[in-house]
Amino acid sequence: MRNIASKFISALLIFASLLGLCCVASAAEPMPGFSDVHAGAWYEKYCYAVSDTGIMNGTGEKKFSPLTDCTRAMFVTILHRLADAPAAKAGSTMTDVVQGSWYANAVAWAQETGVTTGYADGTFGVSDTLNRQQMVTFLHRFAKYMGSDVSKTADISSFADS
Repeated sequence: MRNIASKFISALLIFASLLGLCCVASAAEPMPGFSDVHAGAWYEKYCYAVSDTGIMNGTGEKKFSPLTDCTRAMFVTILHRLADAPAAKAGSTMTDVVQGSWYANAVAWAQETGVTTGYADGTFGVSDTLNRQQMVTFLHRFAKYMGSDVSKTADISSFADS
């Protein structure tokens, strides 16, 4: 459980960075492993930390895409990996989930466990940019799935988008 908590904290750090900060990549040379992760960039250690633990694999062809928006499919895949990537019992019933795709098992698992219910129109929004409200909802449901006490609440009325 401690290993999962450590992975979870690492993932949260990078999500907070990806969703909440506007930063410019360093002009330094890219680091070995990912051609777009630059030495000394604010995100460098976080990219390699989540890559080393298997939470994130990058976006393909030696790319991590650290300054790219996180999609709903990416986020649910990360949560699925944090849960040790259990196999889904069945495929997703959401109409935009392509069976056999890199995210299909993760979305099916998230649907089975209640981490996601998808949109009212029957889609998941695979390529939709994840917003903070969706992230918090997924995280809350994931924490509940993992057995955490999620009964504590707080006043969020000070947030403009609450």
